[in-house]
Amino acid sequence: MLVDSARAALDTLHGDSDFRLLFTDILMPGGMNGVALAQAVRRDYPHTAVLLTTGFADEAIDAGSRSFELIRKPYRRNELNERIRAVLDKPGART
Repeated sequence: MLVDSARAALDTLHGDSDFRLLFTDILMPGGMNGVALAQAVRRDYPHTAVLLTTGFADEAIDAGSRSFELIRKPYRRNELNERIRAVLDKPGART
């Protein structure tokens, strides 16, 4: 499911917490960035895996971002598929 803001993502999860993966950019419109969204999902929906993406260099990524799986832009579809599979297959991830 595609949503256009962190708030919409949280509202969607509140209505249906059966999502297996949150995939979000670190930069997002609407006041809450992807890291804050990921932290809220980790806290409130601990069985939902998280994968972040960004086009920024390492220096621009804060410590909060580093506690989540990350795929850098630009990426190819097969790279994204492999990364999603790896995140979902991690021990403790819901399958």
